[in-house]
Amino acid sequence: MKHFVVLLRYLVPLETVEKFVVVHREYLATGYAKKVLLASGPQNPRSGGVLLARGNSREEIQDFCNGDPFCKEGVAEYQIIEWVPVKWLPEFEVWKD
Repeated sequence: MKHFVVLLRYLVPLETVEKFVVVHREYLATGYAKKVLLASGPQNPRSGGVLLARGNSREEIQDFCNGDPFCKEGVAEYQIIEWVPVKWLPEFEVWKD
């Protein structure tokens, strides 16, 4: 299993972002159900978001991001960063699988 940090950068004003937040979060729920997403949330200040994800390939994560309403509606762009975690808190051991 590979691990990824996905950085979202908003391309539109926050008023427009807000119109898509509910469907975006509903879509993210599908990622949690499939155990693709490990954590998610907005950046502070609110210029985008961050996803911690895992998958078999970068393409799998790209496909997931492409299905996000934020992507489909041109609300955000995505930067996918693959990383290799080498140390974990014991509570996060389950994330390795």
